[in-house]
Amino acid sequence: MDVPDALYYLDDDFPPRSLKRYQLKTILQQYNIKLDSSMKRADLVELFQEHVLSKKEEIIKAYNEKRGLGNPLKIMDTEKMSPPPLTTPHSKKRSTTFVTKDTTMETTIQKRKPNVTVNYQEDEDEEYIETDEDLEYSEEEYIDDADEPVDKSEIAWLLQDTESANKSSTERALDVVQSYWEMLQPLLKIIYIMIVLMALGSTLMIITARNKNGYCNSDNVIEKETTLSKSPIEKFLSLSSSCIPCPDHGNCMHGDLHCLGLYKRRHALYNPFGILPVADECIQDSAIGRAVYRAEKRIKNALAYRQGQHVCDYVLRFGTDEGLAMVHTKASDVRHVVEERYRTQSKWTKEKLDQVLDSAFVSLATDPKIHYWEIDGESYFGTERASFSTYCTIRMFIAKASPRMKQVLVGILAGIPILSFGWYNHMWHTKVRKETDAKVSQVITQLKEQFEKHLSDPNHIDRGLPVSKLRVSLTDVNKPGSVEEWKRIAHGVQSNPQIRRSFQEVAGEPSEYWELTH
Repeated sequence: MDVPDALYYLDDDFPPRSLKRYQLKTILQQYNIKLDSSMKRADLVELFQEHVLSKKEEIIKAYNEKRGLGNPLKIMDTEKMSPPPLTTPHSKKRSTTFVTKDTTMETTIQKRKPNVTVNYQEDEDEEYIETDEDLEYSEEEYIDDADEPVDKSEIAWLLQDTESANKSSTERALDVVQSYWEMLQPLLKIIYIMIVLMALGSTLMIITARNKNGYCNSDNVIEKETTLSKSPIEKFLSLSSSCIPCPDHGNCMHGDLHCLGLYKRRHALYNPFGILPVADECIQDSAIGRAVYRAEKRIKNALAYRQGQHVCDYVLRFGTDEGLAMVHTKASDVRHVVEERYRTQSKWTKEKLDQVLDSAFVSLATDPKIHYWEIDGESYFGTERASFSTYCTIRMFIAKASPRMKQVLVGILAGIPILSFGWYNHMWHTKVRKETDAKVSQVITQLKEQFEKHLSDPNHIDRGLPVSKLRVSLTDVNKPGSVEEWKRIAHGVQSNPQIRRSFQEVAGEPSEYWELTH
């Protein structure tokens, strides 16, 4: 809606707080608003926004209608109203300069003298004049407000109005959204507090009910299904009758929890002392768990061995495993075999052993690699895995082999002893040769040492060593095969070109000596 020039103060871009006190009083008096002489400008601005700006559309509409008819403008109970007598006719947008210094404000607005009549002219033919009798204010109100102390809040209002006048339409829209958000914040806080209180109340109801009711009965399946089908309101109202869910491997009755035989009761990590009304856990003892695992493994091995025997007999009878069916083994037979092994190898009591085997068979029933049947009230187990003995494996291989393959197999079996003997003979000769070479090296080393001693004292030390002394130091006379061993050593020493044989007379008998030539 267009704002006439005479009603410039109703323009959206006009900052109301830029008006002087006497101007505000003049405008408010035109609308018959009661004023107090002690009112400050901030109070007058408040009255202006409450009684004038709030009726902006009504004032403009009445002004346009009355101006077109040439009658005096009447608003609010047909009281006489005319444009406010200000200094000059005001254009639609008025430029105002604000200077803030030491919490004071100077506004460059033209001053007005008392008892002055201002003509507001919209067209050339029409003119509205306001007399001094309708305006009641003293001369002091015309004085500039520069000497009056200005509140900081008023300065902030002026700056805010000036800033809002220069904002774009997008910024104004954002300001509107922000103002709505600030209005919604208290409501959102109240909603948040209500939600928190409801959550705390529900939690308190659940804790109180669980402490009172204890654990739910294990066989209470119908009640659980009924609870799941309830509406949210019914579920909330039923919180007072809630109970602690019974954990797995547990038996709950009359609010108490009893874990099954192989399981022990343990508090949750976040409830170490059992104070909170949360379900405890029924966990398996580590030693019993290992025993169940071993029992399950033995049962699987027994089933695989039964399947292997069946496959072996079938292949030996028909020569192929086509059309082979899985063997059905009675659970009682397998249980008897495993029980016999446990009784001879472990110290479990019969009661504990029965619990371990029961848990093992229950675990087997859920194993995808183990097949389970019930025939005439008897439980049967089976597996596709087959375990064969060595004898059965050889027999199955021979049964499936072709004639030519059998001939090759016989040749290989016949050649194995020959190859084994040749390999053994080669390894034995290699070992003997290494030992002989090592002892020949010892003889040569002793002869070198003797030769060096002879060079240091030729008159008293012989050049060589007697063969009998060397034989005693290198071989054991009482050991079988020592003669053949010495022959091999003597042959190795004598084949060395640096070794020379000599004979000397010792105690009237010839004695053989070995010595280095140089």
